Amino acid sequence: MRLTLSKVTWVGLALLMTKGAYAQPKGQHLSLPATKFSTGSPVVLSWSNTPGNQQDWVTVVPVGTPDDKWGQWTYTQGKPSGKFTLTGLSAGEYEARLYYNWPAGKFKVIERLKFSVGATEVGQLKGKHLSLSAEVVTTGSPFVLSWSNTPGNQKDWVTVVPVGTPDDLWGQWTYTKGKSSGSFTLSGLSAGDYEARLYYNWPAGKFKVIERLRFTVK
Repeated sequence: MRLTLSKVTWVGLALLMTKGAYAQPKGQHLSLPATKFSTGSPVVLSWSNTPGNQQDWVTVVPVGTPDDKWGQWTYTQGKPSGKFTLTGLSAGEYEARLYYNWPAGKFKVIERLKFSVGATEVGQLKGKHLSLSAEVVTTGSPFVLSWSNTPGNQKDWVTVVPVGTPDDLWGQWTYTKGKSSGSFTLSGLSAGDYEARLYYNWPAGKFKVIERLRFTVK
């Protein structure tokens, strides 16, 4: 399959479309951490229990795009479960699609889901240095923590912990590795209220927190 990305300039991912109901960002095969995202924020698509063909594939297009058109995309590469991190979605109404085994499946869509990108009440959480793709995340779904304009030390680091956790304890974490901007994908969080934290240069900075952002998993 030769997909020319210039045909539709939209980022690819896949979700489920139930019969006109889009309240849940999770279906039989596909899921997202939220149904509405801020412009340009990273989005993590997950799939599971797909047919497992090498050339099953996913894409995202503006609502109303014919099934034989596509945006940015990826094959599932025979993996019945996996994830795909995307960035750069501009404001608009989208439909994510999971397609069956190209070319045998032609443009057979297995699942669809509508979602939106733009200014939102749940909006992207953003501070001076840290940002999250959504402030309400679906239980168990992967999501992206991003940082920017950090001090740039090799061992500045970020973590996510339940609200109220002492500053000298941590959860899933990563060093920024000297990058003043970057991102970290987290997954598997159970329901609850959480705090993302940016720490200053370990061990010199001890447990000095530069910034915190609260969000919810449910």
